[in-house]
Amino acid sequence: MNNNISAAMRFFFFVIGSVILLGIWLTGFGVAHWLLYLPVVFFYLATITGICPGLRFSNMLFPAKSPAKNKNRGASQKTLIQGFFPGFRATHYLPGGVVAYCACASISLTS
Repeated sequence: MNNNISAAMRFFFFVIGSVILLGIWLTGFGVAHWLLYLPVVFFYLATITGICPGLRFSNMLFPAKSPAKNKNRGASQKTLIQGFFPGFRATHYLPGGVVAYCACASISLTS
């Protein structure tokens, strides 16, 4: 058995295939077009074997992005933005070195 996809993904394929099959049953097996059976067959095939042709095709079209190579990207953005806009300060440091900035007024509204 080939374990290319996780158990959660297999369960997802099983549920989606079952929902489509339920829709075909509610419509009527004689009324539903034969093309509606193809996704059910592919979903159940992916559930049993762990091989999903649609997922492989999607991964070929949209490959995973490689991680950023510069680990100090957030610090360089911080100095660059603060150099151009001294009124800006770093307010949120997000994962991956992303720094969110907001304009900070020098006048206080509270007494």
